[in-house]
Amino acid sequence: MRTEEEGINNFSIVEAVGEYGVSSTTWSEIKEEIGVGKFYEKVAYRKLNGVRSREFVQIFDQFLEETWEHEYECSIKKLTQGKSFNIDPYCDRKYISKNRTFFCSELIAKAYKVLGVMKTERASASFFPNHFAREAHKNEKYELLPMAPGYSLSPLYNIIIF
Repeated sequence: MRTEEEGINNFSIVEAVGEYGVSSTTWSEIKEEIGVGKFYEKVAYRKLNGVRSREFVQIFDQFLEETWEHEYECSIKKLTQGKSFNIDPYCDRKYISKNRTFFCSELIAKAYKVLGVMKTERASASFFPNHFAREAHKNEKYELLPMAPGYSLSPLYNIIIF
């Protein structure tokens, strides 16, 4: 996501990582950390295609506010969870519980579900990075992301740092 104060050649990346949990960094801060033997061995990009209404942006902002600084966790129990759980209706949050944890692709899956981009009851923790890297090819037997009508992902673009 790019904001005006960050400039046209810089943007924020929201992620869930072990040391910091759900946080963000800017492109200018991480580009030196990409490459073989570095923190990020490689980085790829896929654009979400679809309408981003004012309501869409407001929901995304509230989702970020609720998930901000939540801890990172990737456990067997989490990975084997079949379906999503409903949030406690008496909680002061709309999208996630206060003790919720995330790993990288789980955060993306949950955001897509909250935004209505993916339609599924499948647990967000059951989506792995490779699910977001897959593209539709004829005769492939893997399951594609359950994208809602009107939404799609661009082809995968690998970012190469020189």
